[in-house]
Amino acid sequence: MKKKLYLALVLICLILVTAYSIYQYRATNKNYAGYKLSIVNTKLDTPIKALGLTQAFGKAKTEVVEDDMLNKITKFSIPFTIKNDTNKDATFHPEFYRLMRGEDMTQSIDFIDNRTKKRVYSIPPYTTIKGEAKFTYNDMNKTVPLQLNINSRDGMTINLFKIPVYK
Repeated sequence: MKKKLYLALVLICLILVTAYSIYQYRATNKNYAGYKLSIVNTKLDTPIKALGLTQAFGKAKTEVVEDDMLNKITKFSIPFTIKNDTNKDATFHPEFYRLMRGEDMTQSIDFIDNRTKKRVYSIPPYTTIKGEAKFTYNDMNKTVPLQLNINSRDGMTINLFKIPVYK
């Protein structure tokens, strides 16, 4: 008798915890239910509107260098043109840019302004910046193409721009 009562109590508690978890999951994710992912395949030197900026990227140039430990590293330089069409300063967010080689991606990226030779942190109103995006890879597999991915949000749509920058 005690075993049946104990089993019934455990079962009731399990059902209550499961029901509460489902309720919490739905309450938390209700605001995000309408999100859509839009994948936009783009060509080189074609302007796109992403992250509130008009952007175009050219073909990557490569250079093989050695680091302090004498490891060969491939440096990629991608020419870019970024234009701020708004009347406000645009904070630049490099974390939304990823250089992909298959499933591998770089973790660091620097956007260097050609005019100032400094890293781009923000873009003044009605300004166009030309420069180079610099990435590094420590693998030498040049047969796998590189693709620049840009994640941008427009309301309830997440736009993933894919630009093949090296073949």
